[in-house]
Amino acid sequence: MNVVVQTLLLILVAACPWCCATGTAVLDDGSRCRLSGICDVGSDEKGGVCAHNEFSKAIHGSVEGLVFSDLLARERDARLSCVSSPGERAAKVREAAQWAWRGYDSCASGEDELRPLVCGGKHWLNLTLTAVDSLDTLLIMGLEDEYMSAMHVLERNFSLHSPGYCNVFETTIRVLGGLLSTYFEIEKSTSARVQRTQRMLLDSAIALGARLSQAFASKSGLPHSDVNLRTGEIDFAVSHSSLSEMTTLALEFSALSRLTGHSFFEESIRNVYDVLSNAVRAYDGLLPQYFNPEAGTAQGRYIMLGARTDSYYEYLLKYWIITGKSDDVLKNRYVHAMQSLRKRMLKRTNILPGRQHDIGFLFVSEMEGETMSPKMDHLVCFLPGVFALGHLHGVSTSFPKSPISGEEDEWEVERHKHLWGDDLYIAEELASTCYELYRLSPTGLAPEIAHFIPQDPAYPGNHHSDIGGGLFYVKDNDAHNILRPETVESLFVLWKTTGDPMYRERAWQIFRAFERWTRVEGLELCLARQGHRVKDDIVQTLARLALRKAVDLRSKGRSWEAIANETQKLTTGLLQATRLADLKQGSQVINTASVEVKGAINFLIQSFRSGIIKPGYGNPKWDGDTISNTVCGEIGASSGYAGLQSTKVVPPLRIDKMESFWISETLKYLFLIFSEPPDRCLHTSCKNEPLLKAKYPLTDFVLNTEAHFIPVLGPRTNSTIQQVEYDKNLLYPYPGKSSKVETPPAPLSSTKISPNASRGGDLHSPSDNDGSKLETGLFDNESGAHKDQTSDVQNDDITVHEEL
Repeated sequence: MNVVVQTLLLILVAACPWCCATGTAVLDDGSRCRLSGICDVGSDEKGGVCAHNEFSKAIHGSVEGLVFSDLLARERDARLSCVSSPGERAAKVREAAQWAWRGYDSCASGEDELRPLVCGGKHWLNLTLTAVDSLDTLLIMGLEDEYMSAMHVLERNFSLHSPGYCNVFETTIRVLGGLLSTYFEIEKSTSARVQRTQRMLLDSAIALGARLSQAFASKSGLPHSDVNLRTGEIDFAVSHSSLSEMTTLALEFSALSRLTGHSFFEESIRNVYDVLSNAVRAYDGLLPQYFNPEAGTAQGRYIMLGARTDSYYEYLLKYWIITGKSDDVLKNRYVHAMQSLRKRMLKRTNILPGRQHDIGFLFVSEMEGETMSPKMDHLVCFLPGVFALGHLHGVSTSFPKSPISGEEDEWEVERHKHLWGDDLYIAEELASTCYELYRLSPTGLAPEIAHFIPQDPAYPGNHHSDIGGGLFYVKDNDAHNILRPETVESLFVLWKTTGDPMYRERAWQIFRAFERWTRVEGLELCLARQGHRVKDDIVQTLARLALRKAVDLRSKGRSWEAIANETQKLTTGLLQATRLADLKQGSQVINTASVEVKGAINFLIQSFRSGIIKPGYGNPKWDGDTISNTVCGEIGASSGYAGLQSTKVVPPLRIDKMESFWISETLKYLFLIFSEPPDRCLHTSCKNEPLLKAKYPLTDFVLNTEAHFIPVLGPRTNSTIQQVEYDKNLLYPYPGKSSKVETPPAPLSSTKISPNASRGGDLHSPSDNDGSKLETGLFDNESGAHKDQTSDVQNDDITVHEEL
């Protein structure tokens, strides 16, 4: 057999051995299975086949010297394919969180975000974002040492005196939400050192909330989008606020009101919903992206549930739940919006040839006026979880079932079930669509934006490509992945509300793809900082394999001279194999390699040969990290996770940034899927089994849009959260600034909300203690991807843009 053909066959077998085995039916036709080897196998959704043995055979098989450019990634996934129990899977996710935290703590401590490919950090909000956003995740996972490490980062670096404007929405959901959630989470802890941090977190939350409240100083009472935390000044250069920016403050500000007894926080949010009442009527429940905060009026006609609008609809339901289901106005507004969505924006995809009995996948379109666009952000994948949560709490947004026209046609009625099906049906249908964005992607990870192919004569019925499988297509500028959480968020809620193990299996397949393609290893970085370049492909593989071989031999007690000889033989044999395979690299591969790669390889081999690399400082342990650090310096210590420039390319190039929501949301949801029992069982696998007690039942807690837990607060007049003692000066951070609040706040139970509640007031009066550096001694001391914005990839980084 031709050597090149043999090479291609072995690559295919190693990628998906169970898909290609003789006599084995291919049950997963997705490009993820073919190109990344992550396959759904079996109609019972029990997941893929354990591939570790097949991987080993493929690597050490009969064709000498054949290795793959993504060797380490393949081996990681092969091992994960053999992990099956929920407990083991939760442990793997926990390890991923440790790896991510280690990267931030080692390379970006005190900064907002980690740049894992260069072992550096990046500022955005100037609030040590990743550290504070990760706090409750670390506690939930039982990572107490990492939690205390994060607290020490805050002690050294957290300050509310940073110059410049910060986005009120992002700061509220990530920082204020993180502080409050961790404050509540500590109540479950039995650790004395953890408990000692609780007061510090609360004081920081109050001080931060007081500053953020300055955004409400507008004529209408709608908040401005950006405020300077040091001065309290509003950024009037930004003339609009997005729907999400104005309304996704309700959970966090309400919790602050209950803890402090200060009604302003909750009143200001309730007033926002009052101001939006006219727009709700005018736009039939679905609101445009932007509003003028001074005039209180909508701008434009573009309607979507993705960027800059998504969490408005999420918080309508969650604010009703968190207030003890006492505010039917917001529940009714949620029902109105979702019924309007069913009628106007839920669409079905095209039906592929040979699948005539299929009804297509359900997706959420976008609208400008009455013009529909089949574009859907990955951000929209939060919506299945909201529908499922509403169903758990007894909310229905469905219409009565009725014939479509004349006599009922069963297929046609099923095609329109999104009108009359219950909310759980909508949740399950949309979640399946979101999962297809992963399964039908070569990397197994969803793009930022997909364009679906609707059932319409204008679209050819035989449209098909390897990406999207004929259901959707992805533009090159939309193909990136920045570690977003929305799909796993919905899988978590569906697991909690149904007990269907399918959602656990789908979550695991997504986690495998993240581990395979986004995990950053220091050893990989020192040889390929920006990913896998074709010209360096062979050399990178040889160097990685040589390092791994050296570690293995040393662990078996082999001498350094023997290790040098073995690694030299290994690399020589592999170079010969590339010449035989006629891959046009061969003898010229060293000459075409980058200086970094050549230097790493030469230093490695010369160090082994001369004995320079030895166990240092009397430490008998000699592992891959030690070798990597010795050879590569600081970059060898790097860890963490990085987004992908394109989910359409295997192997993918990576983005030099780890978003804070990777630990806060994505890994938290994945961990809870495997560690939490369901709150309700509707599946045959558990229907006759008693439910286990959950730590985080969705009847007792609400997750904010950054996955920070806040307990149900109850009605304003009968709060379940007790008011705490705190320094009232924290509410007045700006000395000399006028304030409408001149007296201590009235108890919430005696405060009544009305449409004429104070608008645009501020909490602040002169004080010697502005709260930005807390007397407890703990917290003495530009561009980011917005949670609800889509993003472009430019020069290995993310540039936020608005989808208009």
